[in-house]
Amino acid sequence: MIIKNTYINAPKLFLFQLVTFFACMFFIVNIHAATLFSDNFDSGTFPGTNWAVSGTGNAAINNRIVNSSPNSLEISANETFVTSSVIDTSSATNVQFDLWIGRGLDGTSENPDAGEDLEVQYLNSSSTWITLETFPGGPDGGTFTRSYSLPASAQHANFQVRLHMVTGSGFTGFDVWHVDDVVISATLGSSTAYTGVCDNFDSGVFPGTNWTVSGAGDARLNTRIVNSSPNSLELSDDEVFVTSSVMDTSSVTNIQFDVWIGRGQDGVSENPDNNEDLEVQYLNSSSTWITLETFPGGPDGGTFTRTYNLPTTAQ
Repeated sequence: MIIKNTYINAPKLFLFQLVTFFACMFFIVNIHAATLFSDNFDSGTFPGTNWAVSGTGNAAINNRIVNSSPNSLEISANETFVTSSVIDTSSATNVQFDLWIGRGLDGTSENPDAGEDLEVQYLNSSSTWITLETFPGGPDGGTFTRSYSLPASAQHANFQVRLHMVTGSGFTGFDVWHVDDVVISATLGSSTAYTGVCDNFDSGVFPGTNWTVSGAGDARLNTRIVNSSPNSLELSDDEVFVTSSVMDTSSVTNIQFDVWIGRGQDGVSENPDNNEDLEVQYLNSSSTWITLETFPGGPDGGTFTRTYNLPTTAQ
């Protein structure tokens, strides 16, 4: 943002102060749903980079029983672990695990017997495998569509999911579980507001790291007219630009710019004449300075409290 004082005749002045209560530039982190991991097993590649397989059973892609054509994953024969790659969920909330499961059907594949169960698991932040649900062997056929909303213990840098067939007959092609359309999704970002450049000019340091000053005019701290004691910023004497430090708003929404402005008053400071105006601006995504409002010189005194809700070009 920039504050531009456009006048020539000294010793006219404007006073500028950010409102202490409103804390200057408000941002809200962009909140969006994201798919962190997905596999419908239709690529023809397994285990690839998505999965690791261990145990004495079998895990392979097949098309005998599917949820979405052409393929699904078959787990069969004996104890088998099918473990996902590591998924970083440390900056996510509302982690959700979706998948489809089909129990083998005689005449199409082969059903698992009693005790030849399938466990669906996730790795929590304590590195412990947590079983979300156990699908029992025994009945012939049956399909299950599941959506698990995972707890906060699923939010960590080494998150994984796992499919565990607990036992089987040991015969290839028997005791089959079918899995399809595995998706891990989450909400990224936070709804907590935070501030960018914030200055009530009471530190006694100016321009410091918050601001740069250019032009033939003057910009300095003073106590003559303020919104919150003890100081405000005065712009005076000639054309002057007071520009904030850079703020990265690329991943935020709902940008708000709050400011208090006082026009100089004879007898206390000195009022600006006609055309000795003050412009409040922001730099948009096309690197163009956009004027939010122009405060006219001329009248003696007056104060203005402003809240600007900036458009998406400010992001």
